[in-house]
Amino acid sequence: MLQCKNISVFFGGKVLFEDVSFTVQERERCALVGRNGSGKSTLFRVLSGELEPDEGVVSFSKGTSVGYLSQHIHFDEETLLKEGAKGLPVGEEEAIYKVERTLLGLGFTVKDFHKDPGSFSGGFQLRLHLAKALLKEPDFLLLDEPTNYLDILSIRWLKKVLKEWKGALIIVSHDRDFLDEVSTHTMGFHSGMLRKIGGGTRNYFEKILMEEEVHERARVKLEKKREHVEKFVKRFGSKATKAAQAQSKLKQLAKDPVLEKLNQMAHLDFAFSESAFPGKKMMEAKGVSFSYT
Repeated sequence: MLQCKNISVFFGGKVLFEDVSFTVQERERCALVGRNGSGKSTLFRVLSGELEPDEGVVSFSKGTSVGYLSQHIHFDEETLLKEGAKGLPVGEEEAIYKVERTLLGLGFTVKDFHKDPGSFSGGFQLRLHLAKALLKEPDFLLLDEPTNYLDILSIRWLKKVLKEWKGALIIVSHDRDFLDEVSTHTMGFHSGMLRKIGGGTRNYFEKILMEEEVHERARVKLEKKREHVEKFVKRFGSKATKAAQAQSKLKQLAKDPVLEKLNQMAHLDFAFSESAFPGKKMMEAKGVSFSYT
């Protein structure tokens, strides 16, 4: 359904990501993870067609419709219900019951249906955009932080909808429990690369950790071997009886792979200053009033 081949994006001469290749098949639900700034939202913009990659090719199967949860707020209709109906596929404009069901699932009430969509808070306006994206029922859905501003009941409803989604989708969310319940695969940006594996985020991070531990053990072993050979050559390389053996060890060493030390990512670390407070109350207020003219 989706194939990305050698996708690269650069900003101001800096590589955001490079040579990214992956496929997403029909009915696959992929969680997309990675640190802030690793390229998740940029990849979404590339897949939605908002941004052209500097290198590489993005191709969808012929006839594939793509839906994208945009963060850009814009409304054309005078009521919530009419604005939500704009999300219905062509030919289903009369299926208002779907609009009502989706709006109710995302935390709106029946009384809200005839209100101006612009009168709602920013969080509920984003819920309306999410409703429209779901109502379109695209073959391929891109959801960037869909759980932002949702309450527990709405998140529970959204989980059910996405687990029954008939098309393919990619989701970005900081809620790993949500991702693990919804997704069938996990894709992640790590060390400038993107990889995809089956299963949830726990499986993905455990695999990354295990591979890095194996890499580090192999690197340390090769480093010790290299030091041993270099000491041997330095000590016996000029002696006739050992020179051939020293050269043989050097040739063998040259065939060994060179493993770079993995970069240690910085972690956020902070602490709150505190001191003992001897009183029972820090402040007390009574009879406080405030008003506008």
